[in-house]
Amino acid sequence: MSDLELRLEPKQALRISPQLLQATRMLLMPAQELSHFLERAAEENPLLERIEHRTNARGSSEPAAFVPEAGRWDSAMASLSASLTGQLEHRRLDKPTAALCRYMVELLDDNGYLDSEDMAAIQHLGIDPALIDRALAVLQSLEPAGVGARSVEECLLLQLQRRRPREPAAEEIVTHCLPLLGKKQYAAIARQLRLPESEVRRACQIIQQLEPYPARCEEPDETPVYVIPDVIIEEADGQWQAALNERYLPRFSVSRQYLELLESSGDTEVQQYLKEKLRQAQWMLACLEKRQSTLQRCADLILQTQSDFFQGTTTHLSPMTMRAAAERMQVHESTVGRCVKDKYLQCRQGTFPLRYFFSGEVNGFSGQAVRMEIRALVRAEDGHRPLSDSRIADMLDAKGISVARRTVAKYRQEMGIPPACQRKQA
Repeated sequence: MSDLELRLEPKQALRISPQLLQATRMLLMPAQELSHFLERAAEENPLLERIEHRTNARGSSEPAAFVPEAGRWDSAMASLSASLTGQLEHRRLDKPTAALCRYMVELLDDNGYLDSEDMAAIQHLGIDPALIDRALAVLQSLEPAGVGARSVEECLLLQLQRRRPREPAAEEIVTHCLPLLGKKQYAAIARQLRLPESEVRRACQIIQQLEPYPARCEEPDETPVYVIPDVIIEEADGQWQAALNERYLPRFSVSRQYLELLESSGDTEVQQYLKEKLRQAQWMLACLEKRQSTLQRCADLILQTQSDFFQGTTTHLSPMTMRAAAERMQVHESTVGRCVKDKYLQCRQGTFPLRYFFSGEVNGFSGQAVRMEIRALVRAEDGHRPLSDSRIADMLDAKGISVARRTVAKYRQEMGIPPACQRKQA
């Protein structure tokens, strides 16, 4: 019988608090979503007093919050996020799991996927890996099937795993042979998996009935998209500046009336209630100020780095990665990712996602510049003799942009441009 021993060892652990989670959520929110969040917070906390109107530079009064037009489609009532949140409310989850599930729901992209960078950011917060796995499993168990996947393969597998009876051949194809399936190379799949080709074809028919983009199931047929820019780049008195668009954000302060009640009340229960609400109000206002400060620093950095683009002297962006931006802002890379997620910038060239201005360097050029050159070459090509990826790489090299053929193929696929054999006109 082995000896039993009891030992005490010091151990460091980082646990995410609800307050830190709220600060992270607020940084993720674009302007309109943040406006709704602040309105709901004010309804629940009497110490948050709204400043109804603000005065602009011309002295006229403007509404402090965004008011939707009559008859406008309310995305908050019909979105995937609302559907998933409603499903979570009917689950008996412990508070940490429920909070992390709701946070993950807000990280889902337009297709219903979880981005690998966002998952890495969650891990960086110091959350227990077991809690992350548990919350992810709950999210992926919701409807529509496939939501919360981190890749196309995982999305299709999540849907196949719900089928009864299970389809082992289809699951094997998704796991190991998805590129071959895309090329309809059924014989090659059969050889690799050592299955009859007839079985492979039957399994592939099942896979083709799956939905690779689960968010499509939750969207109306014609969903209008309304974009409110979070940042506006404009020229004023000969100087270019990046201004936060705070027109649609309500402004709040701590209510003096309730502060006086807190000081004068002799009721212990009332004092405890007001102290808790005061703490919540102060924390929310601090989170809002930090969110705005981080976004302003990011906007200033974008303006500084891409000044030639905003001034109209070039249509190409300068290379700037989120990691480089994080180093210059002295924050973690995941903070920059949350800061730019689902937010937009308006300038005289148009309205762009903030992510548009971040692009890796390819031999001194930004990825955006290379993509623009590839698109221009494809548009100008002879439809009867379309340019191959190798030929495009040679033409870019002649312009001083040295890229490999595989890089051309990667960017072409990202832009949804089919290969030369599919672009050829009869």
